[in-house]
This record gives sequence, structure tokens and C-alpha cells, in this order.
Amino acid sequence: MGHSERLCHPGRYRTAVRCFLAVVASSCAALLSGFFVYDPLMVFHEPWGRSRTLHESMRLQAAGIINNVDFDGLILGTSMMENTSAQEAGRLLGGRFVNLSVTASDYFERSLVLDHAIRRRDVRQVIYSLDAGVFGREGHRIFHKEAFDFLYDRNPLNDFRAYMTPNFLGCLIRFSTSEECVGREVPLDRPNAWYWMPEQNMRFGGLDNWFRARNDWQVKAALAAIAEDARRIEAGEIDPPDAAARARAAAEAIDYVDRYVLRFVEENPRTRFYLFFPPYSRIRFAQWHQLASLVVDAHEAAVRHLAERAGSLENLEVLGFEDLGFPDDIAWYKDTGHYREDIDEMILVAMAEGAHRLTGGNVDAYLDRARALAMDFDLVGLGRRIRVYLETADGTGR
Repeated sequence: MGHSERLCHPGRYRTAVRCFLAVVASSCAALLSGFFVYDPLMVFHEPWGRSRTLHESMRLQAAGIINNVDFDGLILGTSMMENTSAQEAGRLLGGRFVNLSVTASDYFERSLVLDHAIRRRDVRQVIYSLDAGVFGREGHRIFHKEAFDFLYDRNPLNDFRAYMTPNFLGCLIRFSTSEECVGREVPLDRPNAWYWMPEQNMRFGGLDNWFRARNDWQVKAALAAIAEDARRIEAGEIDPPDAAARARAAAEAIDYVDRYVLRFVEENPRTRFYLFFPPYSRIRFAQWHQLASLVVDAHEAAVRHLAERAGSLENLEVLGFEDLGFPDDIAWYKDTGHYREDIDEMILVAMAEGAHRLTGGNVDAYLDRARALAMDFDLVGLGRRIRVYLETADGTGR
């Protein structure tokens, strides 16, 4: 047998392939074992050899909390609820709550978290915010669902996918305990609360404080939108949607709520659900109503539908605050949506006392009152004041 024949012998190839596969398998096993021990999102277990830390991205972090923390009450909303105290919820409603609110989430994204929590824990109470403007959406345009939805399925083995990123691979090599790798030491009470941050808190107190913070992206967007919408209203540039479009928006909102919220209420009769519509600033409601936005039709359809369903579902309570006076006072808001943490506590108290409930018997009066308040709000006057400021400001935000 010649030299080339010996090198090309089939037995040598099989051995080489086996060796290669063994090396690959060993490397993969070592990598997965390393991530199982390190587990920065605590997907598999509580942290070993270090304090509990949590990542800001609740899309990724919520699974680990559900898997490893004992609770029977769940707070699940958007940034509107990140200031809601789980401890206060437990004091007022009883039970052990955790706040797993997901920033800028839609109902579909939250349904993944809710489904996983109900499968893994004996969830007795759920507090859920019915944010408007996301009906029909199934995933955020920035936070792609493919990057986290596997954490909430029934296959624990694919949870390692969360760590197959350059960031986490680098963290594992260093076994780093830095914030970018393992998150922050924050209490489970409200891990992503923002009310205490100076740059957020300074924006409460009135329009002048918005002006001082005009370089903040949320404030900048709010001021520009109010000024433009007020100009359109003053100029009569309103193009109301036709009846078919309005009916379609209402039907889509009802279907969306049924698929991603109400089915959990129906399938879990032993779990009490507190669903509430966040009391945005009246400015936002005025923008929707006075410009005849389809958001109004979707929002009102969802309000009416859920209020009527509350009459036939004993484990469902629906609350609304749009008919109250405080949304008219801009001092309570840091933009057109986000309110002071005092309002979070007020909402919890209302749940505990059975106040501000919406039913089939009062929902029409509630919507009529809310619509009238939105239409009566002086959005044009506010827009003029903002335009004057924007035209004369020196751009420093002072």
C-alpha cells in the first residue's frame, strides 16, 4: 500500500470524524455546563456564590423569576406599572406578589409571561394594565420575539439559546459579575421602577418642568406631537375615518383582547384578575378624540367589551379612571402617559376597595363622561403655549 493510500484509508477518516465529533460534543457540553452554573438570568436556578441580581430586560428576566421565586400574585404591565409596589399589592390584596412588568410590551408578549407563570406557579391574583395603542401588535419592532419567546415554551432545553450571544459568551469566559453580565441588585418589589431617578422625577410638577427637560426624548416627542395636533385641530385638518374603518378597529381590538387576555380569565376561574385601563394624561385622550383617531374606537370597544364580560366572569374585575379629574392636571405626569407613583398606589387601593369598577350597567355613562372631558380639554390653547416656547427657546432646555 502506497503512502497516499495509507493516508486515504477509510478507517482513518472514520477515526478522524469520530474524534472531531467527540471534540465538538465535549466543547458543547462544557459550554452548556458553564452556562448552567453561571446562569446570569437565573433561568435554571437561583444564583450560586453571589447575590441575586436582575436584568433590566424583563422579556429575558421574567422567566428566571417565575422559575425560581415563590409567589402567588403577579403584576404585569408596561412602564406604566413599573412603579407599582408588589409589597403594597400584597398588603392591600393579600398574597405574595412580584412585579414582572415589561417595558413597552403588548398583550401578546405579556401572554407569554402570563402563560408561563400560570403553568409554573399557583397564581391566585393578576394585576394587568390594558394599555391602549397596541391592539393587533404581536411583538415589538425593536425587541424581536425570536430573541426571548423560547424561554416561555414547554421545552427547558432550548432556554440555553438566551445565552448564545457575544455578550453572554464574553461574560462566561470572565465569569463576570458586572451589571452588563448579571444585572443589578434590586428588590423584587418593583425591580424596574423609575420614579426615584432624578432625570425622571424632575419632569413632574407642570409644563414648565417639561420645558426644562425638553431635550429628553419622551418630552421632546410629546411637545412636538401636542403642538402639531393642536395646529391641525385649529386649522380644521381633521379627516375622520369612515364607518367601516371604525368598525374594523373595534372588532380587531375585541379579538386581540379575547386572544391574549380574556382566555386566561376564562381558563383559570380560581385566579382573580384585576384589569385596569391606565389613566393617561387628558392631553393624550384629547389628542385621540379631537383628531377622531381610530385608537378611540379600539379603546372604547375594549372598555365596553371587558366591562360587559365582567358581569359573567366572577373572577374578573375591570377598572377605569378616565372619568376622574386628576388626568386634567399635567403636574401628575412626566409626559402624556406616565403618572406619579402615587397614582399606582391609588389604583391598588381602588382594587382593594372595589372602587371604580366598570360593568355593563355603567360603562356607557363612563365612556360618555370620558369622551366629554377629552373633547372639552383645551388642547389648542396648550399647543399655542408650547409652540411659543419652542419658537423662542434657545435649545438648552433652560
